[in-house]
Amino acid sequence: MQFARYWVEMRLDDVVVLMKIIKNIALFSFANQIILKLRIIVIRKAGVLTILNLHRVSEKDGSAYQSLTPAIFNELLLFIKKNFELTTFENLNSLAVSGKPKLILSFDDGYKDFIEYAVPILEKHHISVNQNIIPECVERKCPPINVIAQDFIGRAPSSLLKQLKISGTDIRFFNSNRYQMGLHVSSFIKNRPMSEQRELEEELMPQFLNMDNFVPTAMMSLEEVRQLIGVHELGAHSYSHASMRFESDEYFQRDMVNCRDYFLNFIKNPVDIYAFPNGSFREPQINMAKDFGYKHILLVNNSFSNYQTDVHNRFGFYANSKREGFFRAVGGFKYPYANNLKHVI
Repeated sequence: MQFARYWVEMRLDDVVVLMKIIKNIALFSFANQIILKLRIIVIRKAGVLTILNLHRVSEKDGSAYQSLTPAIFNELLLFIKKNFELTTFENLNSLAVSGKPKLILSFDDGYKDFIEYAVPILEKHHISVNQNIIPECVERKCPPINVIAQDFIGRAPSSLLKQLKISGTDIRFFNSNRYQMGLHVSSFIKNRPMSEQRELEEELMPQFLNMDNFVPTAMMSLEEVRQLIGVHELGAHSYSHASMRFESDEYFQRDMVNCRDYFLNFIKNPVDIYAFPNGSFREPQINMAKDFGYKHILLVNNSFSNYQTDVHNRFGFYANSKREGFFRAVGGFKYPYANNLKHVI
């Protein structure tokens, strides 16, 4: 009872510190070389496919949306090359038999730092990856509004942050913990229909622009996206980064058409990969995407997949150290069941 009362009375900052301590203990216990090797053996014997879902690779830029540093990304690639056979969705059915389990690196959103930081490192290691872009963000030259909010929360002066007002949620609880505030605001924004996200954008952007020289995280230009053709594998991450669980079937059908047309008319490359944004979908939408002609439908679900299916689970990937990166690369605490042939809702 005393511990429970203490936990309730703790400030958020104290909880974060405690959770970091627990996390470091867990990493020390489960991310050592022996455990990692055993995990890789189990993954290989289970015959599962590991897909890591990444977003940003860059040096720290002050945003509350934390990126994977180039140094950790480089260490991650060295670890993966040693222990896995890297592939792409296009090559899944033509894989040669080897003693290593299969792994795909799958990026979402299409940030400019992919070109600036990730691509040179990938070239050094001769690795091709999947990159799923948001056409509207390419055209608008800015990220989704939930990411813009995280940029502002991480970089704004304290005086402006205290003045931030968001209809429908109270952020005062987070006090000085900008990272947790950013996560909360991002989740609040993206877990609603796109029409409501647009309304929030109209409310928030004037507040964000009160900050001198505020510039959101940069996205790849259309020309930069085209440069990836033939080197990396492109997919669609919806047209506007909508959370499809909150959208109608008609909206989803228009979205698939818009993505297809954008790839054909502007990128000049057909698209057969569709990655649902924000881990948000309804079961019928998966079959709709198949019927539309998408060969690979990407979810998140933080679970293993299988190279024989066309609907793939991915692990949301982030890491603040190479040890954490290695641990997450082998699925963390998720057990690779051999019968994991279907996505898990």
